[in-house]
Parts: sequence; structure tokens; C-alpha cells
Amino acid sequence: MPHISSIEFTGKQQTFDLEVAHHDHQYYLNNGILQSNSHAVAYAIGSYYAAWLHTHHETEWLAAILQSENGNPKGMSKAISEIKSFGYEIAAIDINHSGLEWEYSEILKAFVPPLTSLKGVGDKAVEEVFANRPYKDLDNLFFDSEGTWKHSKLNKTAFSSLAKMEAFKSLEEFKNCELDNHKQLHDLILDNYTLLKKGRWGMTKTAAKRMIKKGDTPDLLVPGLLKKFRVVSDWDRSTKIRNYFDLSNDANDELLFPVKLLNKLKQKQISSVFDIPPGERGIGWFTVTEVVRKTTKNGKAFMRWKCVDADNRSGWLRVWGCVDDDPSFTTWLADVKNDAGWGMSSSLAKLKKINAFD
Repeated sequence: MPHISSIEFTGKQQTFDLEVAHHDHQYYLNNGILQSNSHAVAYAIGSYYAAWLHTHHETEWLAAILQSENGNPKGMSKAISEIKSFGYEIAAIDINHSGLEWEYSEILKAFVPPLTSLKGVGDKAVEEVFANRPYKDLDNLFFDSEGTWKHSKLNKTAFSSLAKMEAFKSLEEFKNCELDNHKQLHDLILDNYTLLKKGRWGMTKTAAKRMIKKGDTPDLLVPGLLKKFRVVSDWDRSTKIRNYFDLSNDANDELLFPVKLLNKLKQKQISSVFDIPPGERGIGWFTVTEVVRKTTKNGKAFMRWKCVDADNRSGWLRVWGCVDDDPSFTTWLADVKNDAGWGMSSSLAKLKKINAFD
């Protein structure tokens, strides 16, 4: 590779940003015009800044990357996957703790997503949450000090999204086990939304005062609803994962890869499908995150499953055949052939769904 022996200033020259295949990036063309591949320098400067920030301000830089990908599902999924590969965790959204932007929490040792990243919760609703929080319990979440419904922007859709993302874990009802799961709270709110909006007693303040004047005591609405919905079962694991991906493009590792599942696989000495070497055949496990249905030119049906494992490895598996149900966010064992040229493939007859941890 040639080295610069000397530099001589020639004054200001008109240059053109041309793509020229040459081992030098800046030189005189035959017609005397100075040519410069200046865009390459610009890319190098940007890369240097990115590398410096990543080295000296890693968490702030990674949080900025996550924030930049809000509204871009594919970009966000890739960013989260890469950040997890560095050993970081992604915390769950929380009504009391999530901010306006992605940030790293030293307390949680994880990146905390903002409420603004959640589909179904608009900017005005987020502003209302910030103005009213912290929320201690359901009564404090729903009503003001006089028992009037507190919210005008945080609507039914927003409450549904927050419940599906399990964003109310900091409320007293979850801490003292009056609620076991967010499906209970989800159904409690959505099935009684109109009633809750009437106020703390499920009626207007005027109607409550009339009852008291007659000598009757109106019952508080929330305690009765808690008892009624206490029997509601939680969403199954696959539905929870789907909720998380639909609303935020990611799911936490505890949902995707339960510890009991990983321990069982280790006990049975079953490796990830990504441990099958190219050119060999073997049995491996994986979790499906995306399904593409296709047919060959001859009309033969097959699917392409995007698979992930607990080490943040991902890839596509060709599955011959077709299933009616959507296998997304389910975990499988498969007899897989890993062709060095075509990649991994299997068939429905060689696959087995793992249901024990749903």
C-alpha cells in the first residue's frame, strides 16, 4: 500500500464528488479536475463518532439508538436483538416508571422503554399519565380525591394496551396479591369502563349523595370488581408474547425462554437448532417469531419460520407443509437438515410443539 511522502498545498480547487474506482481517494483526473471521494470521508467521520460514543458513553448511545427506531418495527427488533447480545436487559413498560424516551436504569440494570413507544397510547394520554402519577392503587389510578373519573385522554384503548403489556405491576393490588395477573385487570377495566367513568361508586356524585341522604351507603365499585374478576385466568404464554410483539415489537426473555424450559432442554441435552453445523442433520429447539406462507412453482405448500433462541441467534427455517393455526411465538423441537447452501429445512412430520410451559 503506498504511503504519503509529502503534502503540498495547491490552493482552492473546484472538485466533483465522483465514484471512481481507484486506489487513491483524491487525485487529478486527466482533464486537470481534482476529484474527491468526499462521501467516504463523511462516512468515516460518522463511524468514528458512533464508535467513540459507544466506547465512552455506551448506555446513553444505545438508548439513543433505541429511541431513533421508535415507529420502525424491523429496526427496533434488530436494535433490541443487538443490544441484548451485548448482555443488556430490556425492562417492561411501567405506568409509574417509564419516561418520554428510552433510558438506561441503573436501579433495574436494564433499558426502560418509554410510554410513547407503546402502540395505542397517544402523546396526550402520556402527558396525562405524567401529570397524575405516581399511581398508588386502582382507586388512585381511576379517580380523583372526590371520586370523579380522573382521565380524559387515557382512554379504553390505552388502558387495554397498558394491561396487555403488564404495565401496572407497581400498583398495590399486584403487590398485595389482590390481583394475580393483568388479564384480570384488563377484563375488569374493559368490561366495566362505562361504569368506572361514572365514579368511585359506579354512579354520579349526585346519585351517591341521594343514597346517603336516604340513609343508604353506596358500595365502592373497585373492591367488588376485584372480587368478581379474581377468578379470571391469565393469558397463555403464546398470547402474552404476541401481545408484547404487537404493541412494542419485543418480548422479555422470561416469556420467550422460561427458565424451566431452558433447564429441561439442558437436562435432556437438547441444543439450539443453531448449533447444528452446516451440511449436517440434527435435532434442535427454537421459538418462532414470524411465519411466511409460500408455495413452489409446482403448487407445493411450505412455510418459512423465523426462529430465535436464548442466545439471541436468529434465522429462517423452511418447513414443508402447512398448518391452519399460526405457530408464531410457540416453541418447537425439530429434526432439521442444515444444508450449507440452502439453509435449514424440515417438515411438519419432523416437528413437535412444546406445550408444557404455556
